[in-house]
Amino acid sequence: MNAVLSLSYTLLHAEAVLALYGAGLDPFVGFYHALDFGRESLACDLVEPLRVEIDQHTLMLFRSEKLRADDFSQTDGGCLLGKAGRARYYAEWEPLAGRLRKLLTESVSDVAAAITQSGSVDAPPAQRKDTHALLPALATDGLDTLAEGEDDDFDE
Repeated sequence: MNAVLSLSYTLLHAEAVLALYGAGLDPFVGFYHALDFGRESLACDLVEPLRVEIDQHTLMLFRSEKLRADDFSQTDGGCLLGKAGRARYYAEWEPLAGRLRKLLTESVSDVAAAITQSGSVDAPPAQRKDTHALLPALATDGLDTLAEGEDDDFDE
């Protein structure tokens, strides 16, 4: 269960980072999570209220037996989700991710509006409705990773 929670939180966090960059906001400067080297604090702030969605989704995966104990293997490095389990996981993840993307877009828009209304800064340069339009631009600019040195092994 913890491996699936970890994977899901990681995917949601990545979605939040993309939404923030798409809106022209810095994901590293948050309100509730303090500045810390390499931590995208504003993305953490946005993900926090959505964690319950991940928790409920993960419980559903196990209660409905879409994921079972035999989908996992244990190593000294941790618990790994096997290939068949990953296929079922991602098939179930995508509908949830679509809903979470909409919620994140609304939250990012609210944050950008609050910052602009405070008068402390000008409006962000690019307020995109579809933050996933940013993905091709990142890939073509050679910026496939948003932060150097992050572990991108999502087998957990």
